[in-house]
Amino acid sequence: MSKVLNLWVKNIRNGNIKNVVDLYSQKNLTFLPTLNNKIIFKKDDVNNYFQKLLTNNVNDVDIVDIVNTKLNDNQTLLCGYYNFSTVDGHLLNCRYSFIIEDDKIIHHHSSMIP
Repeated sequence: MSKVLNLWVKNIRNGNIKNVVDLYSQKNLTFLPTLNNKIIFKKDDVNNYFQKLLTNNVNDVDIVDIVNTKLNDNQTLLCGYYNFSTVDGHLLNCRYSFIIEDDKIIHHHSSMIP
């Protein structure tokens, strides 16, 4: 697993919203979140999303599967499946993709598995 994804998981589990948000790029950002129907382009909106997600809904994430593909010298594509555990005991089975550039997330897509 990549360093950035390890940090993302660790900070989701710890509820450390600031450190989660710090992993996202300030520029060239696209984020299609699991529990939101809007595409996010700004880091402030990433913060708002995770504030709501981690204080009201999710308290854990487990990586189930990962494919790591180097796109070029600066970018890596990570995709696979993860499960979110909710505060009320539900499990959200999701698929994801991240594009990491220079240790920052520039693209993140997450959706529940149909």
